[in-house]
Amino acid sequence: MIMKLRISSFFILISVFMNAQTPGYMGKHRMIGYTNNFSPALLMANAKSVDPPGINSSHCFNLDYVIKNRTSFCVSYQFMKTGMNFDNNIDIEDAATSYNLSYEPKSKLPMQLKSNNITLGFKFFKRGNFAPVGKYKKLDLMLMFSTVSYEQNAFTYHDYNSSTQVRRNYGKGEYNFSTFAIAYTLGRQRVFFNCLVLDYGVQFAATPAGLLGSVLGDNSYYVENGSELEAAIKHQKNVRLVGHQLVNIHLGLGFLAF
Repeated sequence: MIMKLRISSFFILISVFMNAQTPGYMGKHRMIGYTNNFSPALLMANAKSVDPPGINSSHCFNLDYVIKNRTSFCVSYQFMKTGMNFDNNIDIEDAATSYNLSYEPKSKLPMQLKSNNITLGFKFFKRGNFAPVGKYKKLDLMLMFSTVSYEQNAFTYHDYNSSTQVRRNYGKGEYNFSTFAIAYTLGRQRVFFNCLVLDYGVQFAATPAGLLGSVLGDNSYYVENGSELEAAIKHQKNVRLVGHQLVNIHLGLGFLAF
């Protein structure tokens, strides 16, 4: 009888030990949360003004799933909005005359850049064999679906023949683009009351198209009937995304789901 009791106790202990070692936290593998990313706009426009400084922010909804010891697979949806400078670098050709085109909206707002981003990535935790807590490094692939909108009747140029400032309706008023970015995060994740998750850290991201455009891109565009305006706006959008995504501080709150 004593031997059976010892054997039963032994297997009970093994069972408890094995359950405790299941990857996750308290047997839970999934975390759902919200994160706000923010960064100062020191050199570029923000959503309300072309004049820095300002604050850029983005909203992110996250789903993490622990796939193995110290590793989580992460899926996120992010919405961001910011302003975009128009650098007065577009010339329009009218017969034999060339005009420099400026963007001067009546609302005084910069061009609006909005982006819906889908992010896939992995968190690699530094400490702990099983529980996803403590310091981590995260590598992400971010798919970015962006829209640039502006006031159509906001382009002006100086007509030297009449010595007047001419306002002109130009382009479609809205253009859609898609690109991608690579992001790297240094963060820390803490769990309170066995359910609430606090996540904070710093994210570094780069859009290859924006970096190449900043280094190699031609900032001068010759426009005939608006046909090249989209290319000019795309270039400005890529450059703006570089600045917006370069460094972001993130602070998030979530909960262990199941």
